[in-house]
Amino acid sequence: MLFFKILVSGIVGGVVLFGWVMAVGFLFIGVETIAEYFGFDIDLSALIDYRITLGIGGILSVASFLFILWKLRNWGSKKFCAWCGEKSGLTKEKEYEGNYVWAYPNKDGSPDKRVEDNYEEANYFTFWRCKKCSALTKFQHNMDKNPSSSVKVIQVMLSEDGEGERTVKDWAEKGVHSVSGVRE
Repeated sequence: MLFFKILVSGIVGGVVLFGWVMAVGFLFIGVETIAEYFGFDIDLSALIDYRITLGIGGILSVASFLFILWKLRNWGSKKFCAWCGEKSGLTKEKEYEGNYVWAYPNKDGSPDKRVEDNYEEANYFTFWRCKKCSALTKFQHNMDKNPSSSVKVIQVMLSEDGEGERTVKDWAEKGVHSVSGVRE
């Protein structure tokens, strides 16, 4: 996912570089033309030099690239209010780890000794209060060796109703069946 984000922002950054270079070049030419129209004698030919134009365009495109990367940091995030759909204005109320289970368990829950590097993992659960409607939304994060709120959200469920009419349904990633943290 990170590679895709960098690829998209790199492509957009290249397009932005071309746009900025063209814009800066036209800006210099436009300023000179307007000045001549009003009777001023300015020579901006030194500023129209391609190195300066590329330098300014390059600086602006790097800044645009960093801005796009910053905006894409939460791309694909499924954190939203399960009552009204609001993505901002959520405050974390509580969080906890689910039960630890073996990555490769036997039917009785004990570790499968045939797997050499078997490890324990758990879900992580966070509860967020919406400032807009006061609903409480529960997020289930994916199983991980080190469960935390930074792990990908795989299920969004309404925990407490909010004010007004509900406009959004609960969401679950394909293949998610359990919310207990214990595999069935």
